[in-house]
Amino acid sequence: MDLIKNLLPGGASQQQQAAADGPSLLADWASYQQKSDVEAGVGTAAAGAGISAKAEEVGSSITSFFRSGYTAVSDGVTNISTTGLENTIPSGQQMVHFFSFLGVGVLFLFLAFFIGLPTLLLSPSKFALFFTIGCCLVLSGFAALKGWRAQMQHMMARERLPFSAGAYSSVLAPL
Repeated sequence: MDLIKNLLPGGASQQQQAAADGPSLLADWASYQQKSDVEAGVGTAAAGAGISAKAEEVGSSITSFFRSGYTAVSDGVTNISTTGLENTIPSGQQMVHFFSFLGVGVLFLFLAFFIGLPTLLLSPSKFALFFTIGCCLVLSGFAALKGWRAQMQHMMARERLPFSAGAYSSVLAPL
């Protein structure tokens, strides 16, 4: 049995010989750390305090940077006149309606193109229904974001009227 242990790498005699040759890796690390602390003139407790002080210094400089940026931005925002600004920034509820309509509209358009289009010869009404509902929901999403009345006024403007008529006719034509 001893013969097999001696033949295999890491056998009993090799382990005993390695232990006798020199200290372990952990002992080497501990002596290196003590030597570097002594050379630096710093004890382990003082080294921890130095790192802590440096971390606090960096933290305070980052905090002061963000505080000065916030002050500059807040001063600039208070100087802006808010006439008409309330109508251009959508509220949270408008955003929820927009993304809801848009998400469901994209889902219906996905169904139209990946289910209705391949079966167009068998069931053309399936494509037409999914396409119409999807387009109406996407248009409704933008109307919910901008406001229904403002969206209609925007689409019915003289320079946009031919394009709006084309969009609505392409949506309603498959039906």
